[in-house]
Parts: sequence; structure tokens; C-alpha cells
Amino acid sequence: MPNTNTNTNTTNTSDTYSCELCHNGNFAREDMSTENTFEDFSGVSVCRDCRDNEFRYSDRTESYIHNDDWCDDDHDDYNNDDREDDRPEPSEYIGGYMSGSFRNTRPLFKPYENFDHRTLVLGIEDEVQVRGSSRLGRDDLAYNITQNDLKDFAICKEDSSIGYGFEIVSKPATFEYHKTAWDIFFQNSAKYLRSYKDATTGLHIHINRSFFQKH
Repeated sequence: MPNTNTNTNTTNTSDTYSCELCHNGNFAREDMSTENTFEDFSGVSVCRDCRDNEFRYSDRTESYIHNDDWCDDDHDDYNNDDREDDRPEPSEYIGGYMSGSFRNTRPLFKPYENFDHRTLVLGIEDEVQVRGSSRLGRDDLAYNITQNDLKDFAICKEDSSIGYGFEIVSKPATFEYHKTAWDIFFQNSAKYLRSYKDATTGLHIHINRSFFQKH
């Protein structure tokens, strides 16, 4: 007997969502923002268009604020405020911007590596801000990083463009060495820091010139 099932609709709707603001449906997972990052809208499903058009991201609260609730005094220019009263207190664990060069420091490498002047050597400069939700202050984190997490491997330096944060500068090392040297930092202090949600922080990677020279 012929198959009389004429339903040719094979669309799987299990991974589609409906926006709770514009009420449009069938958005794919990658087109939705469903994380708990919306102040007063915790846990809602919001499409990207509504998020981008009706919300602004606040670095102070680390969440999206609806345009109707946005207040410049509370959220705007939080990271770029250079007023004297808002500058962080000096720390004995955070060196000056021009201090602590590792230019002439012998690169670190694993014992099993065949190291010579042609070996790739990397120096990391990671600009970080202290999270607004952090229970540890700038000085506490700099202490933890320089005295524990990255002891004898990295220092913290001032950078006026960062705001309430600092720059983490590593010693030169091979890629193999870097792969494990940062482990304790990512397990401990990294969760109180951020360096990717604003325009004031970034990651700089320096490479040794001899690696590019002809042999």
C-alpha cells in the first residue's frame, strides 16, 4: 500500500526561540541572548536586534540596561573617567608604566625543548580591569598575581588608559612554557578580572626578532 503521509515538513523547531520583547519567533540559538545579563530582565530570551536596539551594556554592573533605565551618572564613561578623585590608589605591587622591562631577560623554556636563537619566544602584556562584582580590590589582586599566581614570571604595571585595573606583563618564554605558566592565574585571580568587554583593555603579544631573521 502506498505511503499516504504527505507531510514534507522536516524543520526541527526544538532549537528555535521566541523573543519575549518583540514576540517574534523561530530565532536560532545563535541569534538569541538568553544569559542572565539583563538587569531587571533576568533569564529572558531576547533576540540580538532587541538587545542591540533597546539595551546598552554597562561595565559598572556587567549587564545590559534597558534604554529607559539608563542613567549616565550610573553607567556612562565608567572606564574612561580620568578625574583625579577617581584614580586608583597606588599599590606597592603595581609598578610604574615605564618600570620592569624584561627586554634583556633570558627567555624561559621547558627542559625538554631544544632552545636556540631561532626558537619562537613570546612576551605577553594583558590589560585587565577589576570586575565590578569582585570581592577583591586592585591591590589584593596585584598581590595575588605577583606573589602567587604568576610569581617570578610576571609583574603588574600601571596604565592610565585602563582605569581600575593594571597591565600584567610576563617574562619572555616559549609557547610550551606559556601553556602551563598561566594555569594558576586562570584558576584564581582571572575570575575577578575582565579584558574583553570594553575599548580600554587588550592583549599584546611580543615576538622575538631573531625568530624572523633568515638563517
